[in-house]
Amino acid sequence: MYANDRGRWDVFIPLFVNAVRSIAARYKNRGIVKVYQIWNEQDTDPANARAAVPMQAQDYAKLFTAAARAIREIDPAAKVISGGHVRGPVVGRQYAQTTLSFLPPDARPDGFAVHPYGRGAPGASSRYAPFGLVDDEVNAYYPLLNAPVWFTEWGVLDKPTDSAADVAAYATGFLNHLKLNFTHKVASAIWYAWADTMDNGYGLVNNADQPKQPLYDQFLGA
Repeated sequence: MYANDRGRWDVFIPLFVNAVRSIAARYKNRGIVKVYQIWNEQDTDPANARAAVPMQAQDYAKLFTAAARAIREIDPAAKVISGGHVRGPVVGRQYAQTTLSFLPPDARPDGFAVHPYGRGAPGASSRYAPFGLVDDEVNAYYPLLNAPVWFTEWGVLDKPTDSAADVAAYATGFLNHLKLNFTHKVASAIWYAWADTMDNGYGLVNNADQPKQPLYDQFLGA
């Protein structure tokens, strides 16, 4: 959107925060929303921005500061986490660290969100984990805040005809590895996508909303 025309963020951010305030007020004390994630894949390379709106880290820090303050004023019990970083444990971590350098103490996130596509547990198929271990993501982002990392998206992309059994082996291996080794360092692992109709994600259900077995049962039971 405005990755290079940075002045436009000064116009957009107040409008965004007004919406954030309305949402926080609507869901306060309803037992529905416990965590707010601000933005999505803000560290995306602008040249590859297809499903995300990239921002420079300083601009993202402005947006996050204003949104976090608004939410915490209205709903102090809610957690506020970053948008999901997508560029890995080196470039993505550097973006997160730069963002932190621009955040005032009262606007630091309760955790960093990460989208570790292409990573897996030891022994995972290179078809699904071409970039290596998910450990690298945890070890890169956790120390920045000494707070759990939130995997707000992960899964298998652009492989719609792969066997559900093969994907299940990858997914359950990933989850079991986190539960065994990173219980206190990873707060969530949200599979993308729920359904095959959701862009390019491998769904837990097909386009008729029918569970894709054995992935569906094994994922939910992991």
